[in-house]
Amino acid sequence: MDGSPSAVSGGRPREDDRRVLNSYCRQPSAGDDRLPVRKPPEIVDRGEDGSECRWARILAYEPPYRVVFSWDIGPTWQLESNPDLTSEVEVTFTAEAPDRTRVELEHRHVDRHGPGWESVRDGVADDQGRPLYLDRYAALFGEGD
Repeated sequence: MDGSPSAVSGGRPREDDRRVLNSYCRQPSAGDDRLPVRKPPEIVDRGEDGSECRWARILAYEPPYRVVFSWDIGPTWQLESNPDLTSEVEVTFTAEAPDRTRVELEHRHVDRHGPGWESVRDGVADDQGRPLYLDRYAALFGEGD
């Protein structure tokens, strides 16, 4: 990805944006992708069997406006433990109207992943990557309502 943001607007009132971000800041239940309360904050996937996979670190958290996290998955789609070889994702929430919020997602510094970084760029831009998850997010909040 070239660093330009992807965006989706939905019918979520601005005052609810803080609840949306905060809902991701509690311990995950089985099968959830949530931002657990950890120090330092991390994004952890928890499997049905209780296993956990930490795949990102929270770099900035400013509800209701934005969250920035590392992308700690390398070009071979394995976890990357060296922070110098990870990229960043920023998600911002901007009120467009009292009942409408614009959500923008920017995945930047993808070239930091080193040799093969193009597979990260192409993977997150694929139909099963960023577009799929932005569409799911919009559906949660009734895009176009």
